[in-house]
Amino acid sequence: MNNTYHELAVQLRKLEQSKKASLFNLTVPTDKFDSEAFFQCYQTLKERYCAVHLLMGEENFKELTWLFLQTNPLQSSAKEKYGHNFSDFLASLAEIQNFYFIRFIAMLDWFWYSSHSPKQRIQLPKGTLKSWGNILRGEDQLDIELDELELEVLSIQKNGKEYKIIQH
Repeated sequence: MNNTYHELAVQLRKLEQSKKASLFNLTVPTDKFDSEAFFQCYQTLKERYCAVHLLMGEENFKELTWLFLQTNPLQSSAKEKYGHNFSDFLASLAEIQNFYFIRFIAMLDWFWYSSHSPKQRIQLPKGTLKSWGNILRGEDQLDIELDELELEVLSIQKNGKEYKIIQH
């Protein structure tokens, strides 16, 4: 099946397993990941964008974090909202332009992190929720197929200490 989404998942998983290369070929200092600012930014984004982290793999996510940090410094006064524009940042990267669905996965990651009310809703291309769930479950075969012509409306339902994403 000629599925570019599946191709990305396969390519990224191979990169993660082989540890040979990064999707992003940058000429930057090798100690770029050693600063406290990077570590805080990385931990924050990894916590808020779990599915993107799993999909991209550790090394690629570190590269993304480093690139994001260059134009979005972490400020303690705005830490709660830090990363809210990460999905737009991902969509702007030439290296992953063919894999536009990553933006929608990131948007759902942020919604999951930031939504505090069942009244909050998000509209995403149909298939985003299923794809997001597959990534978080670590499915071996990721069939990430999104239909941008059809939208699904999602909200978060809280039941005690359990949270669910509901399709409307």
